Amino acid sequence: MTRASKFRKYKSRHGLENLPNFQGLFKSLWKFAFDCVYEEEVMRRKNNWSWEHMKNHLATCKSYKELYKLKLTSKKLTQSQKVLFHLPVNMRKNLRMSFAERDRQLRIPTRRGQHPDTKATG
Repeated sequence: MTRASKFRKYKSRHGLENLPNFQGLFKSLWKFAFDCVYEEEVMRRKNNWSWEHMKNHLATCKSYKELYKLKLTSKKLTQSQKVLFHLPVNMRKNLRMSFAERDRQLRIPTRRGQHPDTKATG
């Protein structure tokens, strides 16, 4: 069911929704199959390598990194910052966001002059 749900939008384009059978609709079925593969595989990969997509992705990572730094250093975020902070969290499928979090945690010292990985003695 989950695999079919991602192609449901293409079914409605070709008028194949809620039909009891698909007899006589072979041309529409082939167009539906072509659109599914073309849009989900070919165009997605092509768009991932466009300069505009890369620029937007890097800008999102940079803004998320700054907001995460603000979250770690301050006690409270403003309402607008919370909205901006949770926007990329919804897109957390890629690992760059978690790398940005880890990088930001390593760069913020816990005490004056102390690296976060070292323990305090005494």
